[in-house]
Amino acid sequence: MWAWLANRVLRNRIAVLVAVVLVTAFMGFRAARVGMNYKHGGLLPHTDSAYVEYHRFLEQFSEDGNVIVVGTEGADLYTADNFRAWYQLGRDLRSVHGVDSVFSEANLYELVREDDPPRFVVRPVMRTPPADQPAMDSLLARVRALPFYDGLLYNDSSKASLMMVFVNAPLFDTDDRVRAVNEIAAHVETFRHTTGITTHVSGLPWIRVRTTE
Repeated sequence: MWAWLANRVLRNRIAVLVAVVLVTAFMGFRAARVGMNYKHGGLLPHTDSAYVEYHRFLEQFSEDGNVIVVGTEGADLYTADNFRAWYQLGRDLRSVHGVDSVFSEANLYELVREDDPPRFVVRPVMRTPPADQPAMDSLLARVRALPFYDGLLYNDSSKASLMMVFVNAPLFDTDDRVRAVNEIAAHVETFRHTTGITTHVSGLPWIRVRTTE
């Protein structure tokens, strides 16, 4: 059998060499396009009822794993200088490529009724950062008068406050997510260094990048 096979290879050596060259070229072409897949693997088969229900939920409400949370605790945040720094942190984070929006006590919105014509409009609670402590106290009173945000962005009893950083989900499935997280970390560190306020950062995108790195 081996003699027969060797005979066939030698007789058709030109065709075999051409086939090897073509297959090698094709594999090299495909290898040049190999990339890292940052999607986490699924544990359930696609036909599983829980998997089907989960994707039905995503189709209706979209994915929820695209938020990085920056947290502080204590009353030190609610001085005019520190709150302006908190406001500036939100602006800096919005400038990071890969961040879609930022939501915190420094950029809240309220629903206001207008009579002419009759309608409800959404307006920002704070138009300019507080210039002094009386302005800060007045702003804080307005924020605390909006119970919708209690337990969502702040906890009045522990003086905890959150900044929600919504990131671009498609970008966080690419190599650029490391750069985005590093920029976010640098801005948060600048805020901590400027104010002396301890900050905590978490969220699924943050944990994934830090863990894989």
